[in-house]
Amino acid sequence: MPTMQQKRGTASRWTSTNPILLAGEIGVETDTSKLKVGNGTTAWNDLAYTGVDVQNIAYTHTQNAISSLWTITHPLSFKPNVIITDYNGSILECDIEYVGSNVIKVTLSEAYIGYAYLS
Repeated sequence: MPTMQQKRGTASRWTSTNPILLAGEIGVETDTSKLKVGNGTTAWNDLAYTGVDVQNIAYTHTQNAISSLWTITHPLSFKPNVIITDYNGSILECDIEYVGSNVIKVTLSEAYIGYAYLS
């Protein structure tokens, strides 16, 4: 099954690198929760923000306690896609269990600290 992944970075990082997103590619500012959608030709600084409130469609969980079992409570009103990374941003393989409308359990092969990106 295909997976969709959005590019993420702080507003200052987006501004300083000023990339050109591919047509339809989504870029999310992790510190402002704003997003832009690329068209394949316009640099980041010249793209308009979309009218979508990212706080209603995405959530970032920070796992500060080293563990192989993460329990994530999120404010989203749907079962989100989940991407798990370690503290350095490497994507981790894991098992995902939706245990309630707003609770997800993540099981990893070993203990990590890191992030869960839900969208």
